[in-house]
Order: sequence, then C-alpha cells, then structure tokens
Amino acid sequence: MVDGSIQIASNFGVSEHVIGVTIVAFGTSVPELITSIMVAIKKETDISVGNLIGSNIFNILGVLGITSLVREIPVSMQVITNDIYWVLGISFLIFPLMIIGYKINRIRGFILFTAYCIYIYFVVS
Repeated sequence: MVDGSIQIASNFGVSEHVIGVTIVAFGTSVPELITSIMVAIKKETDISVGNLIGSNIFNILGVLGITSLVREIPVSMQVITNDIYWVLGISFLIFPLMIIGYKINRIRGFILFTAYCIYIYFVVS
C-alpha cells in the first residue's frame, strides 16, 4: 500500500506527506474504525475507546521506535512546524470532550470529524 501510494504521489505530483496523512493513514486506520463501530453497536464502548487510544499510542511510540531501530527516520520540517501542533491541539481537545459528561456523543464526534476535515484541508492546500 505504501509503495502504491508513493507511486500515486509521484504520478500526480502530490507530495508523499499528503499521501501519507490521507490515503495511508486512512488505509491503516480502517481496522480500528471497523472495530470501534462494531463494539459501539454492541455497546462495549470501553473497548472502542481503549482500542483507539491504544492504537495511537502504539503507532507513535512502538511503530516509530521499532522502525527507527532498523533505520533512521528523517522528520520533515512540515511535520515539525505544522503537524505536531495539530497532534497536540487535537489531544488537548479530546481531553475536555471526554471529561465533560464522560461521553463523546454525536455532537462531539461531529466536532472531532470537522477538526479532521479542517486539518486535511490545510495539508492538501
């Protein structure tokens, strides 16, 4: 998938960063999305939240850590000057949404999804 995405990026002149934070990110997150939807339908919401938080922590710490043991990972200036602030901002946004009433309802879900759409807009533009 990664090789195909990079090929798409070069064929259409789209940067690897944009392909990485859109197509590759969506493709690797689909299993978590399906799992979260299925357990939400079964009303086992702790599994859904745990799955998402655990997956993100593992991706950031485990995947980056293990990969960097194999090969050095260069970090682009765009990640340092832009994306890291989005990660931190969304992390700080999620905390009060979870604490207030201890639920992420449809309105809060809409807020999170809208924030994602705004992020993608800025990455693509």
